[in-house]
Amino acid sequence: MEMVIDFAREAKIRTGENLGEFTLFANVDADAFYEKLGFILTPNGMVLTDTESRRKTELEFQKDWTKKREER
Repeated sequence: MEMVIDFAREAKIRTGENLGEFTLFANVDADAFYEKLGFILTPNGMVLTDTESRRKTELEFQKDWTKKREER
């Protein structure tokens, strides 16, 4: 995982303010492990969020997505 995260940061894939795609699909029981590495749970997997503003953006997206699903 460290190699993957290092590669993502080097290539600027879904890190910092980059909106590129770097999503991890994990078993539910593995969520806590990946969260310790800087990922957050999103509707389509887990996303690496290594800055506070990126984390905020992803959490807002998750909140909006959940709200829209509940309104259906």
